[in-house]
Amino acid sequence: MSNGVRDIAAVLQWLSHFDSLASHVPPETDTEVEIWLYNLAGLRYVHLDLARALQLHERALAAAERVCGPRHELTLNVRDSLAGSYGYAGEHDRAIRLFEQNLADHVHTFGRRHPETFAARAQLAGAMRRAGRLKDALRLAGRNAKNAERVWGADDATSVKAWSLQAEVLADLAQQDPGRYAVQARDDIEKLLVRAVAATGRDSDVSLGLRQMLALVRDGAGDHAGAVAMYEEYVESLTRGSGATDRFTLGARESFAALLWKSADDPDRAREVLLPLLADWEHLLGPTAPQVQKLRQDFAPLLEPPPEDGK
Repeated sequence: MSNGVRDIAAVLQWLSHFDSLASHVPPETDTEVEIWLYNLAGLRYVHLDLARALQLHERALAAAERVCGPRHELTLNVRDSLAGSYGYAGEHDRAIRLFEQNLADHVHTFGRRHPETFAARAQLAGAMRRAGRLKDALRLAGRNAKNAERVWGADDATSVKAWSLQAEVLADLAQQDPGRYAVQARDDIEKLLVRAVAATGRDSDVSLGLRQMLALVRDGAGDHAGAVAMYEEYVESLTRGSGATDRFTLGARESFAALLWKSADDPDRAREVLLPLLADWEHLLGPTAPQVQKLRQDFAPLLEPPPEDGK
């Protein structure tokens, strides 16, 4: 059995034990231990049962505010988790209000120049981005990045992470209006990627995200060869860090096959990427699994036998 499948099975078993425990603990008796457990379980439930995740994060936040106070570090972490869950649920206004409260409490608790405060401001800008408020997100992310650079220096990891969010928003705007934003987004992300590799490492989450963004921006600007080269770097970086059959790597490999096929008009190379991917999915889940069948359906023309010469 693959590590990915074992990990999923272990998470489900852990959640089963957790739910059994939680059902016997009255909310009014929750302590910091239960708060930590509810928050962790909520994070694990987000992609499995969003309603359950929200229920657990709501309980954890109520207990944290009662036990620790509204500005305690644990309370801030739990409120951040709850806001993230509301964002996943599409309740963006509620998510933004929680992130706004968290930012104000971070400023009060840590001060304006603390890395945690910069991260809290980035979370709020990210929530605005997910809500479609791209101009608001761009302004807040840009201001946050400039302040981080002023405090920590241009090459510090805190500054680079702050700029990476501004780059994400620019990439979104480039998808909407490539004529106005594509060149700026491409140039800014190319420069930032160099800084990110130096400050955070070649295969860091920040560097990974920037490679993916740069590939998409290049593709949107019509530079399909540049997009393919960068997306290939992105997949290679994911593979180095997480393995070829990690769920994020599998998704990136599928997107790379689609990019080669539909944007770069290179079905032969797309097929070269697709066939090992399909084999890995079949090995992981079996040939009749829904994910395998959907992959076959989405790429059906590439899986047809090539025509014989002269026919």
